[in-house]
Amino acid sequence: MSGSVHQGKDGTVFIGWYDPIAKKQTKIYRDRRGEKFYTKKQAKKALATMQSEVERGQFDIRLYKNQTSPVVEYLYQWYEIEAPNWAPATAKGYQSYIKNHLAPYFRRSNLALHEIRLTHLKMLLNGLNSIGGAPLSGKMKFNIMACLHTCLDYAWRDGEISAIPPFPKKREYQMQKKTVEWLPEDRQAKVFLHIPEEHQPIFRWMQMHARRPAEAMALRREDYQKGVFYVRRSISANRVVEVTKTGMEHVTPMVDAFIPYLDQALRAPIVSQFLFTHARSRSEGKRYTHGVLNRIWKEACEVVGEDIGLYSGTRHSRACQLLNEHGLSLTDVRTVLDHADLRSTEKYAQTTVARKKELMEGRVIRLPNTGTDKA
Repeated sequence: MSGSVHQGKDGTVFIGWYDPIAKKQTKIYRDRRGEKFYTKKQAKKALATMQSEVERGQFDIRLYKNQTSPVVEYLYQWYEIEAPNWAPATAKGYQSYIKNHLAPYFRRSNLALHEIRLTHLKMLLNGLNSIGGAPLSGKMKFNIMACLHTCLDYAWRDGEISAIPPFPKKREYQMQKKTVEWLPEDRQAKVFLHIPEEHQPIFRWMQMHARRPAEAMALRREDYQKGVFYVRRSISANRVVEVTKTGMEHVTPMVDAFIPYLDQALRAPIVSQFLFTHARSRSEGKRYTHGVLNRIWKEACEVVGEDIGLYSGTRHSRACQLLNEHGLSLTDVRTVLDHADLRSTEKYAQTTVARKKELMEGRVIRLPNTGTDKA
């Protein structure tokens, strides 16, 4: 078995060991907890641990040389390899999670990749309290842990670990499902009255077709053909990406009421590959940005006393209107939204407050065998 304990002329105790990474003999002065050897007994105990780890195929010399945590090193290595395959926003988020949360924890824990257990993951989760003084939401904690899970999944597929450790159950993240905010058609119409005419096409497209702002900003003229919009692109971290959020192309027939707004967009004097443009944009092709769209929407909302975000005021609102005001089924709305799973659509099926009050007060009578209500 390799390795031997020595004591120098100055009394320093160390382990002589062959470093497979540097491919040369090296001296180890500390155990894996970072404690210095003061006696040969301490060093022999550490040597026995090292030899045992070699036999199990779990030895990592970096744990004894007080170098960067192997887990932290692997996290950054994984990020560098995989980041080009992610959307820019995903890469930016993962980079932040590693730098601000995962790396600090694993530097303190001094664990090897294969040693991560459920207990360590629960300790990590319990320590995710804040960043910059602001408390982290349950969703943010879930995202951070999901980043680590994705890395460990890669490590398992790469042969670095034999199994992915179990993660805390979803209920432990204390995520509370929020009620979907939406505007009824009459209130939404009042907001649209205060959106400047030059910006009407892009807002009407989102509202009438229940599509995402990022898809509207990335839509090109070539994506419209004979009454159909082919939604193939999106915006991520303010960059155009050649894929949608779902990774699918969404074939969206044009609503007839949108025809005059399409004509307005196509007649725009700006020469651009993008369908929706505005003259003061600084982006490539004079396309819209999230910042511009949100500002225009917020200003229109303030005029009529509404306080709702752009996504909720357009896509979410249209879905809820179709269900709660037009009486479409969940399956029908799922088709409109292009949801792969009906559960994604169910969050929009909310009874209005007025309707709920009627039911609570017993002022709604259900007619027998008709399935209709009569107040």
